[in-house]
Amino acid sequence: MKTENTSSASRITLGGKLLIVVLTFAGLFAANFLAYNYLLRELDKTAAAVDAAGRQRMLSQKIAYLAFQVRLGHRHDRAALKELTAEFHETLEAFKYGGPSRNFYITRAPAALAPLVLGEEAEWKPYREAALTVSDAPAGGAQKKAISYLESHSEALLSACDAVTAAYRKIAVDATRRMDYLMLLLIGLNLLFGAAVFYFAKKNIVAPLVILDRAAAGITAGNFPELADGASGDEVGNLFKTFSKMAATIRRDREKSSAINGLLAISLEHGSLTELLDKFLDYLLAIPWLGIETKGAIFLADAGAKNLVMAARRDISAEVREACANVPFGSCLCGKAAATGETVFSTEADARHEISYKGVNPHGHYCVPIKLRGGVIGVLNLYLRAGIEHAAEEQVFLQAACAIIAKTIEYKNLESKAFQAQKMESLGKAAGAIAHDFNNILTVMQGFNDLALDTLPAGSEAVRYVEETAAGLHKGAALVKQIMAFSRKQPVEMASLDLNAVITGTQVMLGVVLEKKIRLKFSLAPDLPPINGNKGQLEQILINLAVNARDAISPEAGELSITTAVVSSDFAKACSKELASCEKAVRLTVTDTGCGMPEEVIEHIFEPFFTTKPEGQGTGLGLATVYSIVQAHKGGINITSRPGSGTTFDLCFPANP
Repeated sequence: MKTENTSSASRITLGGKLLIVVLTFAGLFAANFLAYNYLLRELDKTAAAVDAAGRQRMLSQKIAYLAFQVRLGHRHDRAALKELTAEFHETLEAFKYGGPSRNFYITRAPAALAPLVLGEEAEWKPYREAALTVSDAPAGGAQKKAISYLESHSEALLSACDAVTAAYRKIAVDATRRMDYLMLLLIGLNLLFGAAVFYFAKKNIVAPLVILDRAAAGITAGNFPELADGASGDEVGNLFKTFSKMAATIRRDREKSSAINGLLAISLEHGSLTELLDKFLDYLLAIPWLGIETKGAIFLADAGAKNLVMAARRDISAEVREACANVPFGSCLCGKAAATGETVFSTEADARHEISYKGVNPHGHYCVPIKLRGGVIGVLNLYLRAGIEHAAEEQVFLQAACAIIAKTIEYKNLESKAFQAQKMESLGKAAGAIAHDFNNILTVMQGFNDLALDTLPAGSEAVRYVEETAAGLHKGAALVKQIMAFSRKQPVEMASLDLNAVITGTQVMLGVVLEKKIRLKFSLAPDLPPINGNKGQLEQILINLAVNARDAISPEAGELSITTAVVSSDFAKACSKELASCEKAVRLTVTDTGCGMPEEVIEHIFEPFFTTKPEGQGTGLGLATVYSIVQAHKGGINITSRPGSGTTFDLCFPANP
């Protein structure tokens, strides 16, 4: 982390880079300006020296000419001769030491020109003396001799002046050439710098912005291109990286939204709950960005037994199916998720993975509780590759998926209950109509049978036959009465009563029904609120469930437990949606240790005339009557059963306020 911070801190921002560009440009401009001005000044100095040297050449010729004029008697030329001599001498002194010459400042001659200046000075000294002699001395021998010297040495002085002039001109030419070279160099540097700035701008600003523009157009069109992380560490680079993250986030959100829509589409499909759970699991396992293995399971909670039952599975071995067929709440990872209502994540099979089996391979898990109104109704278990890191967004998505699964389970349960209620109502109406007509026929038959008994001689063989007929008619009447109770055709009087008292009152009768082989166990909640019900029908429920338990328990021995409790409306709604509006409900739980029932039997267990008992041992109306009575009491009923594990009936009734 420290290395990354240091690297990040050492990067130059775009503002810093632009500042460097500006400063570099300013430096180049200043260098150009200074170099140009330096060379220009040098050139000006050299030009002044060249002009001065050229004027010296002209002065040497003019001095000789004026001396000749003075010899001819032109006295007014003496002053001009003296002035020109002084000017020549001033210029020569400027060459030697630096100084003014005719209002121009002449720099000292370079070292390379010193010999030429000294040579000119050697020629100039006697020449100057001769010129001054001509200008100052009267006509005569001295003047004549001086003029003769000037005439004979004018060419030598002119040659010395030409040498100095040529040397200064060469210096001027060299300075001009250097100035040209420097300007070309500066132009080249400027072009090179401009090319570097263009390359930098194109690579670090224009190219990323073009990529971002194309990516933005792609996102608008619904495509999400992968952006390579090759940008610099400045503001443009940060914008590039931020855009890349944004595009990845939008893409992932789009994928999650698409996945949620897919799950919602599955929830609206027709089919059984088992079929839909299989589709949910297949869909989740096929999502590529979840990072899960293509194996997993969905468990449904057995609320009464606090147990998880594997309801759907994919790529689960036989060992796992056997070990995890039933997982108690709080046991292993799935049980802990069910008990706590929190998602359990593991990167490996650690100590929390309590259920073990032969050949277990390293793996991790997502165990996400399927919750409905604060309660856990199942667990989604997905297998992960060992060592995979936890991703919060995956967990949030899986929780959303489980919410959809939970609503689907609720809907399918309500749909099943509504269908069952509709079917039972239709069957009840049909059975009630048939029972009513059949009861009329039995009444007529009973009447004529009674007349026959009255007319037949006592002890005759015919009397015995008629009495057998009467017994059959009584059985038929009892069956009609049971059918009428199922169809709710008989009026029922309801009253506020204590369910515990009803159960206690049937204890002796239950003992007779169950016989001595079955132990009867009660666990009645104290201070149970009263319910609105019919005592006779509630007793009928207990008798019918006891008979059902007796026939399911093996001949050796068994147990039937009857429990009462106060439950919340959330639990009661699982039994019947009508109970959702009540604040609390009374639950009656009847559990036996019998042989249990498979799922295909449970689906039809409350249907009239459905029975698994041998022919002649059951009418198939016992549990149908229980269902009908519970519906008449505005209650609900749930059944939990597995082959070899007994059966539990949960009956909920609204408590009186």
